[in-house]
Parts: sequence; C-alpha cells; structure tokens
Amino acid sequence: MADVIFTDGMFCDSHTFESGDSITKLSFKSEQFKQWLDTHTNDKGYVNVIVSKSQSSGKLYGRLDTWQPKQQEGQQQAPQQQAPQNNFQESDQPVDNIAF
Repeated sequence: MADVIFTDGMFCDSHTFESGDSITKLSFKSEQFKQWLDTHTNDKGYVNVIVSKSQSSGKLYGRLDTWQPKQQEGQQQAPQQQAPQNNFQESDQPVDNIAF
C-alpha cells in the first residue's frame, strides 16, 4: 500500500445531536488547500479525497484517494464518449402543444 497523503488545508468535524441527527463539517484554509489541489489534480482534472475516521481518536481526516483500476494485459481503455448536446430551443415547442 502506498503512503497516505493527507489533505493540506482541509479540516473535518462531525457532531451528533440529541435527536440522533448528525452533521459533518468541512472547513478549508483556501490558499493552502488550493495549493494542495493543484499538486494532486489528476490528468482528468479531478482530486478524489476520502474522509476517514481515526481508529485511535475518532477524529475525521481527509486523505488523497490514489486508487487506480488495474489494466489487464492487451486491454485498452475505452474511448471517452461525449454526451449528446441538447439543441432544444424554447421556440421549438409552441406553447399550444404543451400537454398540461
């Protein structure tokens, strides 16, 4: 397993209320976190972060998700498909033809 890369400038906290509801709060020290994001952004423009709970203290922390799918021999990645564009114009559907 690779070394854990902790988030820099991201802080996690959680709170459970008497009702049983709970919240998780993420706070970011903007400049510090932006630098960390720039350093760890992948070739698709994403940074995947896992929020975990420490077994010893129970505190939440963020770490970089470095998981990559294994590529089998002779298998190529499927080409990325573009989503179809919606060229619908408001004028394409007269108001008289709306079903309701």
